[in-house]
Amino acid sequence: MVDMKTQPDGASAEHLLDPIRARKQQLREHARLRRGLIGNAQLEEAGPALRRESAQYVKTLAAGSTVAAYVSMGHEVPTTPTLDDWRARGLDILVPRLGSGLEIGWGYYGGSKALQAMPRTTTGGLRPAEPDGCVFGPERLARAEVILIPAFAVDSQLFRLGRGAGWYDRALLHRSPRAVLLAVCWPWEMTTQPLPRNAHDIPVDHVIRLPQPQR
Repeated sequence: MVDMKTQPDGASAEHLLDPIRARKQQLREHARLRRGLIGNAQLEEAGPALRRESAQYVKTLAAGSTVAAYVSMGHEVPTTPTLDDWRARGLDILVPRLGSGLEIGWGYYGGSKALQAMPRTTTGGLRPAEPDGCVFGPERLARAEVILIPAFAVDSQLFRLGRGAGWYDRALLHRSPRAVLLAVCWPWEMTTQPLPRNAHDIPVDHVIRLPQPQR
């Protein structure tokens, strides 16, 4: 479970003026440190587990239906097995095309071999691999019936702690009101304590509950 009592070593003047943002950043840093302990065996177990647990949300969708997801990176729960399963079901899968990192764009997933590694951000951060081909605007998300998004934590009210750039906050403004919103995090990142939130934060409909990884 997420440790909600982690305290900062210090805070910038900007964060002192925005305590919610500061608290979110503290929790992200705590989550990154914990994720750094994840080994290859745990990652290999988690990918198929996510595929199995997420299947229930797409099993009734007809071939040709649109869904949206993300390409995992670093120590996130691997999404490639899920994406490949959804593709085998005949679903059209939108994944982010980040451009400068702030632009909201989507491309269609054509398989893991069609993904291209992206250079790190200007601050040295990881960027997820992206498909080539056409880039669609933010309004494309309105076609998605199921949307899978990453989280550093999810609380009992189903509010999530995102990566921190606000990309999904902006992107989800274009979702269909009928879309099912799914969050993915590691089992210990689910918390009964409320996460810090802003007025624009959107609760998800479900969190994918993965089994505790074997050590």
